[in-house]
Amino acid sequence: MNQTSKFIALATVVAGVIAGASAQAQNPNFQPGDLILGFRATAGIGSGTVIMAGLGDTATVFRDATNNILNIVNIGSLLDSTYGIGAGNAIQWYERTDLLFGAAGVWSNGNPVSQLQNLDPEQAVYATKARAAVGANEFLKNSTFTTIGSNTNLVTAATQMVGLNQKLETGAVTAVATFPTSDANTWEDFNPMTGLTQNAAFGGTLTGGIQQAFAAGNFGTYQVGVAEGALDLFRAGPANGTVSDQYTSTAATRAGEFQGTLVIDQAGSVSFNVTTVPEPTSAILLGTGLLGLIARRRRSVA
Repeated sequence: MNQTSKFIALATVVAGVIAGASAQAQNPNFQPGDLILGFRATAGIGSGTVIMAGLGDTATVFRDATNNILNIVNIGSLLDSTYGIGAGNAIQWYERTDLLFGAAGVWSNGNPVSQLQNLDPEQAVYATKARAAVGANEFLKNSTFTTIGSNTNLVTAATQMVGLNQKLETGAVTAVATFPTSDANTWEDFNPMTGLTQNAAFGGTLTGGIQQAFAAGNFGTYQVGVAEGALDLFRAGPANGTVSDQYTSTAATRAGEFQGTLVIDQAGSVSFNVTTVPEPTSAILLGTGLLGLIARRRRSVA
């Protein structure tokens, strides 16, 4: 082989290595700004593993949602094989009081804020709070989100959420993945616990944590089905007017604006609940009324 041929062969190998590394580093199923759903067990079976799942863009999927979104992702088999009977536990994963889940997302921690993605400025963070119960109206928030105290705290929260983004971007090839808790930038790193008491999440910014523990029995019935757990999702943005044309929030700066409720059932199906679904009787009555109006109009025209 002459020198030219050797050089071409070496260049081909190097190009292949670079391409392979790039393919490994980029996860086509997760993009910065996707809402990350995280699970962690504080003790027992599965406590050495966290599950993280990308649910879709915080802005285009969740902020602007006007209808319920059913079965965003189904991870029942993975939850079972990690935390449930499939992993050797005596009870199902959704009956464990030491298994918690929550969600958070941001697309950038840029400081100062200078760019938009889907009308959301940098540092526009999304995070959940544990929902106490179904409540009298399942379409209203049933929890209180922390008003983030300062721009510094908001940047801290956004920066740690970016760490989660990078974990799913570079450490997985699907939108759902398991990671050992010994890895850096996994779910439990930013959601500390003392026993079963949730400490402030994301650099101490979100008081009371963002997770909810499962428990024996179901959580209640929603329009999207029977829930084993439910989380209110909030958006907290930086100062309005920092970047022109950004999404206009009705909430105060760095205060939580309610977006809807994430619900998970015992099959591991995750849905997003934002609006009521007409009962069959109501739909029939509405349809009958419309038909009557049409008939009256036709008679009037005749």
